[in-house]
Amino acid sequence: MSKAYALPGLRVGWLACRDAGFVAKVRELKDYTTICGSAPSEVLALIALRQRETVLARSKDIMAEGLAALSTFCDKHADKLEFHQPTAGPVAYLRMRGDGLTADDAQAYSEELVRSTGVMVVTSHSFEAAGAFLRLGFAKRGFASALAAWEETFEWVRMPRVPGERAGKRPRSSR
Repeated sequence: MSKAYALPGLRVGWLACRDAGFVAKVRELKDYTTICGSAPSEVLALIALRQRETVLARSKDIMAEGLAALSTFCDKHADKLEFHQPTAGPVAYLRMRGDGLTADDAQAYSEELVRSTGVMVVTSHSFEAAGAFLRLGFAKRGFASALAAWEETFEWVRMPRVPGERAGKRPRSSR
């Protein structure tokens, strides 16, 4: 219910798995941690599922708008970021351009970015993945304005070892 239906707080879900032993372990764990699912969450999930065409159409429109904005943004900043359009889902991984960049470099950039500007991106470091990647969820209304806020930071928060780019100075009117 969390992504396509935009209802992450409901915490309603199902487990589909071919490994009967794993399913048995999960069922046992559930028996010891939860008496039953949340009845209000189940009712709200049922309402959303009954309106799936409307809810999913809304989600698809928001996702398409965000993806278009992200694609334009990445085309404009192809010197800094490499973008491969996802084939499904509302999440993209942008590779930071630069020779030898690591997940630690992405993390350092992310930490400086949030410290200096309040703009937050999740990095490959958070997912224990190799490489300098930034993870963005683009299925949000107004995502283009979030990208514009990030773009403004390029003047004073330098991505590590980007060839041919020099660090700018932070504007005096700090946020």
